[in-house]
Amino acid sequence: MIETLLEEPLAPEIKHRLEGMGESLEELLSQLYNVLTISQIEKGPFHLTLDRVDLNSSVSYVRSQCQVMADRKQISLIEDLGQELPPLQADEFYLERLIYNLIINALHWTPGGGQVSLKTGSLNQGSRKSLFLEVADSGPGVPAEQKAYLFGKYVTSKGKGDLMGFHSGLGLYISQTVAQAHGGSLREEGRPGEGARFVCLLPASQEAV
Repeated sequence: MIETLLEEPLAPEIKHRLEGMGESLEELLSQLYNVLTISQIEKGPFHLTLDRVDLNSSVSYVRSQCQVMADRKQISLIEDLGQELPPLQADEFYLERLIYNLIINALHWTPGGGQVSLKTGSLNQGSRKSLFLEVADSGPGVPAEQKAYLFGKYVTSKGKGDLMGFHSGLGLYISQTVAQAHGGSLREEGRPGEGARFVCLLPASQEAV
């Protein structure tokens, strides 16, 4: 309903308030999905519904969901998507949760006027072909002493970030768990003070290798 109203000719103040409402609802839904995902993971078994998934399509779809939040902070969301990527054998719902959590985390730590880049591509690891997703931001980066705890459950960091008023400390934990459940990995490879850079590796569908 809010998205429909935003398409109408409205006074700037009303439009600004509706955008804020939409952003808040999106964040509440995100937290709800994270809690439901944790519940599914912990009660086990954690089953994936695998299908052939286009990584680039999933990245673009999730980026569009986050665009309003990025615009509100005047953050540029930049896509640099590899061409002719083979499909993933993945659970599309959980893959998009992984992507969403990484983008939201980047938006939180990126100051207004900064940028978040989303990059995809492929690489060969011996006889195995993998796809990668890189989410990099222009925020403060991850302090060296925090890297060992970054993907812990319910771990939160205090710092400047005005996108959201609270954090569950579940997003990165879920993203890494989902990556590992797909036979992949998720690491933070940025340098402190130069922005965070999360790199997710996922095996390509064996039918495409």
